[in-house]
Amino acid sequence: MPQAAMQSIGEVKMQETPGRRATAVQPKCNAPIAVASIEALSKVFWPMIACLALVMFEKPISTALDAAARSGASVEIAGLKITLSKSAIPSPPERVKNVLPQLEPEDIDFIIATTGGDNTLNICHQDAELEAFKENSVFSRLKKLEMITFEKAQVPSPNGKPCLAGSKTQFEPLYNLVRSYLIDVLKAVTFNY
Repeated sequence: MPQAAMQSIGEVKMQETPGRRATAVQPKCNAPIAVASIEALSKVFWPMIACLALVMFEKPISTALDAAARSGASVEIAGLKITLSKSAIPSPPERVKNVLPQLEPEDIDFIIATTGGDNTLNICHQDAELEAFKENSVFSRLKKLEMITFEKAQVPSPNGKPCLAGSKTQFEPLYNLVRSYLIDVLKAVTFNY
């Protein structure tokens, strides 16, 4: 059988077979050039398309964001749905807003559990480690934040056992502000089964 003759005309190759009409044969795609062209176009056009989409869908996007801000966040754990509504949370006072990011979970636990006010808390420490006096203890952190004054002191033993060390804690007004705000945040949480 005779070999088909190939003739190149520009980018399209013509294939001639004896006794038949000439047919066009697609050349192999020059992939690196095609990919580079598509990438260049996408870099130019995608920001324009994104901006156009934002303009076209501005109202629905704005409505969805407002609804999300009002509804807050919900999480369901073991059948208990916990919802925190942003609109129910009061804005923290400026002094509280500065302190909140610096609180550790143990600090928050202590603040919620321990009424401040004008009370003085005298503690007789029975543990040999004396955790309360370590540099990174709850007491030390709250003292650095100027929420309490905390110092070693002689305190009477409540149960007749000698105190290895005693401490006296005085609560500052900032402590009471933070505690009040944290309790207001807890009130904004709803629990549902």
